[in-house]
Amino acid sequence: EKELGGRIPLIIDGGACNAGVESTIVRVEVGDKRPLLHLLRPGPIPKEDLQKIGKVIRSKKARNIEEAPGQLESHYAPATPLYIFDNPEDFVPDPELSYGLLSYRGAEKDGYIDLHEWDAVEELSPGKGKLPEAAVRLFFALRQLDESGVDVIVAETVAETAIGVAINDRLRRASAKTRGM
Repeated sequence: EKELGGRIPLIIDGGACNAGVESTIVRVEVGDKRPLLHLLRPGPIPKEDLQKIGKVIRSKKARNIEEAPGQLESHYAPATPLYIFDNPEDFVPDPELSYGLLSYRGAEKDGYIDLHEWDAVEELSPGKGKLPEAAVRLFFALRQLDESGVDVIVAETVAETAIGVAINDRLRRASAKTRGM
């Protein structure tokens, strides 16, 4: 509702989404022995499950927006700049800015929670590190940080497995407009 900004006359709230992130989108092609499944957008159905029915090919991008919605680089971007670092040590805060942390579990071992005195922290799966819970909380937590008034959001990535692939995909898209700054 907040993202649409009153541009449509009606929204039906169907409750919380079971998977959190949008659907897995594949383009199916006839293969020699098994179908070829071009993974256009990772989602709740992991690559491992798709491999049971065909050969999975990770497509760089959809041919057009009708083939797979949500493919624009900054489709999931909050208004607040969002950064992802390959290593926690790469984060060097500017003392003039306020920072929010999008943490996977809020755990020291993830390397970010003790790096800085964060102005706001949102955890995707508090203490547990459960990827399905992280997926369900992702957009809520991003919105909370975006509305918190911080100058910059720093996000921890999650394990690049199962639905974690989809979570990291959405985080990369959310950080697209800040890459290279």
